[in-house]
Amino acid sequence: MVGVNLYSATMNDFQFVCNLGQSQRMKLFLAPNITRSGRILRAVIATALLIGGIIAITQLAWLGVVLFVISAFVFFEAARGWCVMRACGIKTRL
Repeated sequence: MVGVNLYSATMNDFQFVCNLGQSQRMKLFLAPNITRSGRILRAVIATALLIGGIIAITQLAWLGVVLFVISAFVFFEAARGWCVMRACGIKTRL
């Protein structure tokens, strides 16, 4: 695959992505797309969600579990430098 140009001048972006293999599409989708400040902000939000989950689990177990799951996903975004909304084409500030 090295040295092979998959993108031709007659293709649009959709056709280019369709010509890629499954693993290559996932690499493009999961490519880092946020800056350092965005990663820090997501880590702070994940920490707040984790604290909220710890507090909530004593009152409502289901809410605590939901907050833990969301916190884990946001920690993943911060660690990876990736934002799911940006990967889907939605513009975000950080």
